[in-house]
Amino acid sequence: MLNLLARTTFLGGVIVLAAYHNANFKSTNSARQECVLYRDVQNLTLIGTRFRSDLESTCVCRCELIKIGLWTDALGHLEIPTMQFYNGDPNNLTFLENVRECVSEIPPNLDLCYRAFKYYKCYVSYFGDVNLDLPRFVPSTDLQQQQTVVDCARILQISHQDLRSIAATPLLESTQSKCLLRCFLIRQGFFSDEAGPNRTRLFAQFATVNDERSFRYSFGKCYQRLQDESWDRCSFAARIVTDCLSYTSVALEQISAAIGAVAHGGGC
Repeated sequence: MLNLLARTTFLGGVIVLAAYHNANFKSTNSARQECVLYRDVQNLTLIGTRFRSDLESTCVCRCELIKIGLWTDALGHLEIPTMQFYNGDPNNLTFLENVRECVSEIPPNLDLCYRAFKYYKCYVSYFGDVNLDLPRFVPSTDLQQQQTVVDCARILQISHQDLRSIAATPLLESTQSKCLLRCFLIRQGFFSDEAGPNRTRLFAQFATVNDERSFRYSFGKCYQRLQDESWDRCSFAARIVTDCLSYTSVALEQISAAIGAVAHGGGC
């Protein structure tokens, strides 16, 4: 797993990466190698090749999709973050329509491994070849977001009692809560003061409608408005969440849920 935006130093000829945030990046091949290891798979030819329909292959396929954030057993295949792993044109609606039709025909009562494999086949058949070796952004899970809240509370020295107060009030209510939001965006790799927001990652993590062009357009207009206004750093970052990610994403809901889980003892 890669943590980007890292500082590289050399200690005795060894490269050491000091990660500045918790954003995760993984290629499909690296995920597959891990899954072959985890599952103690004997057939090493699975690495770097297309999957077959035998049980061993389909279960490695399911594991791989989980590792790169494209599958959960509860929700099935996650369409929006999937597109960055394929070579097809994400703006070609014909591809998407064919994939969705293919997915809709998968029987819901299949074995989980085989169902994940069928989803994989739909994308490979209609959307294009998989980028096997290129690391892509992996959307964070609920637990990973909760860990980021824990990290930020420690960095900002927010007490557990103050965290409970933040969770119980609107997130623009206090300076502490706005700085917590800013820290969350930075630690998750969604924003930096120097580079601004990373729209690709924000779309993959939070978008609810699979239309990246519209997402970028509406987000860009909102972000430009914030830049033209006068905000301190914490308020500016917090407004990105409350203003620019409020209509076609679940950013505020996910972040609020992570804060609430940690504040009330259910987090990391």
